[in-house]
Amino acid sequence: MKYESDKNVSELARKRQIELTWLILVIGLIIHILFVIINFFTGKRIIAAFDLVSVALIIPAIFIVKKGENIEKIGYVIIWYFCIFLTIIGFLSPHHTFYMWSVAITATGLNILGNRKGVFIVGIFNMLMLSIFLFRFSTGSGKLPVGAISNIILISILVFFVTYFSETTKKKYEAALIKANKELDRLSNVDSLTQLFNRRYFDNRLNAEWHRMQRDSKPLSMLLCDIDHFKEYNDTSGHQSGDECLRKIAEIIKKSSSRPDDVHARYGGEEFIVILPQCTSDGALLIAGRIQKSLSEIKILHPAFDEKIVTISIGVSTVVPDQSLAPEVLISLADEALYKSKKAGRNKISVLNYSDHFHSERNFCPTAG
Repeated sequence: MKYESDKNVSELARKRQIELTWLILVIGLIIHILFVIINFFTGKRIIAAFDLVSVALIIPAIFIVKKGENIEKIGYVIIWYFCIFLTIIGFLSPHHTFYMWSVAITATGLNILGNRKGVFIVGIFNMLMLSIFLFRFSTGSGKLPVGAISNIILISILVFFVTYFSETTKKKYEAALIKANKELDRLSNVDSLTQLFNRRYFDNRLNAEWHRMQRDSKPLSMLLCDIDHFKEYNDTSGHQSGDECLRKIAEIIKKSSSRPDDVHARYGGEEFIVILPQCTSDGALLIAGRIQKSLSEIKILHPAFDEKIVTISIGVSTVVPDQSLAPEVLISLADEALYKSKKAGRNKISVLNYSDHFHSERNFCPTAG
């Protein structure tokens, strides 16, 4: 799922870059066709021939770029051609400064594609062209080549703004990709019905917290909660009402503890599980009592039993992890404690702690509910 998101966002960015490059090449083609006409009818046949070569080079490039194939190779061919071409034009006739716009167009296309090498090459050749024009004009009339300098300034401004636009676009797509990945990570770890964490996330966090508590020699507690007679609730009122009941209880469980490291997850069906790092058995018992009390206060009527409300049984376990134990011990103890709560008549809390490889056991029955 994450891979598909990465692929879709990257393809969208690539498509946008191809469209911009194609547009730039089309503009370059129009400019060169105009130069072919102007130079041919003004008697500058050699320069017109160079322009025809440029047109012949740009036309297939437009079609190839449109298909999204070999864009980088096309870019390099075009940029080297224009750079060499402009150098020749600079020596033949320093008055043709508008040819620099061809370099600007090529540089812009490469920059949009993220090819900084191309922009660097253009910068070097622009400096070379500036030197040529300065030399030719200074040795000829002794006047500064205002047109050439103005053109280079305009080109620099264009490349700067396109670079800024390119970077802004790139950052926008990167931000969209990061946001999409974060959302996908969240969705892949969250139960869609209750918005609590799912079993996959719970398994990963349990292992992580187990090793963290083992390293710090701190207690790790767990609550395993099961809604009493939930099958009867579903069978009597229907699955939609059952789903609403699950959502309400999930909200209570989520609000029962607010520490950043606490993990509230849907364990499966009508079962919920809570990981409580650095929490003693007394602290876990307090949170379990808070869940039962909050549930009794909202009074969800149980349709299968007259004048009865929905209740929840909870198993509590606490372990100080060490290398001789595995995380499954904590789950096993919580499951055993939950079974004792059910066996004791439901709507109960049972506690099983693992200390020095022996079980210590307590039962608790809340006054509310």
